Amino acid sequence: MSMSQQSAASMFEAQGRNYETKRERGTINILTEHVVATLDNCKISYRNSVRIISAVAMALGVDSDSLILNKTSFNERRSKIRRDAAEWMKKLFGETEVGAAVVHWDGKLIPDGLSCKKVDRVPIIIRSKTVEKILNVPALPDGKGVTQAQEIFKSVQEWGLSDNIQALCCDTTASNLGCRNGAAINLEQLLQKDLLYLPCRHHIYELKLEAYGKASFRKPDQMLDLALARLKSEAKQWSVLYKCSWKTYGDFKAALLRTYLNAKKQREVRYKISHDRYEPTKGDSLFGHFAKQVELASLLTPAIPPDELLANLVQHYP
Repeated sequence: MSMSQQSAASMFEAQGRNYETKRERGTINILTEHVVATLDNCKISYRNSVRIISAVAMALGVDSDSLILNKTSFNERRSKIRRDAAEWMKKLFGETEVGAAVVHWDGKLIPDGLSCKKVDRVPIIIRSKTVEKILNVPALPDGKGVTQAQEIFKSVQEWGLSDNIQALCCDTTASNLGCRNGAAINLEQLLQKDLLYLPCRHHIYELKLEAYGKASFRKPDQMLDLALARLKSEAKQWSVLYKCSWKTYGDFKAALLRTYLNAKKQREVRYKISHDRYEPTKGDSLFGHFAKQVELASLLTPAIPPDELLANLVQHYP
């Protein structure tokens, strides 16, 4: 080795490289069950929870370098506390006398807490004479009946309630009560027993009453425009020829009755109102279907009493 190389090596050994001292990671974990519960109830994300706790520590005069403050550790800690809480609740619930019970579910599109995208979630609830408990609210890849039934069966199995389930309660949609691929029939097959069906029709009655109310209680000056807009094909062409002579909805109704609704036609309309059924596959919305029925009823003479008309319309939903 030459003299110049020896002097350079000695200088390097004396001075060394200019490394910065590596910051040591904190070791104090402050995420207790109460802190995690508060963050979850306030819907604080993992990243924002790090910022909040760091700011609070500085305000209290605590050295934040000694604390575990990173998103990954917070995620793991909060997930572990949630799992432990769920296991503790299952263990505590296992000592409860449930008896015969009804399983409720209702699929909803709910924004996901992490991605903020809407996902299918199914709240699963067990209810008996003495107990009402949410078992799970799983996210589903789709809203099919088979997928829902599998998640419901899985939750019931995890809570040890398969023998207690004697009935089910759900909305009257095809995905729930379909005769082939509905969640109810698939759940019966998974449980290997027949269940009592308690379909929930509350929301159906609300929609029907809303449609009936919107169609029935319009302003008089809107009724004529609405009636003309609903006409099609030959009747629409007929209205173009004579609409100048109609000043009110009553004039239009009288002319239409004289032209189209003879005694035989009126009998057909009355039969249709009392025996028709709403079919989504035909393309009409629920409101459109019932609005059409109410408009037909308004053309009849004598008119159908409101109570009788409402009772007939309620039967339209299968």
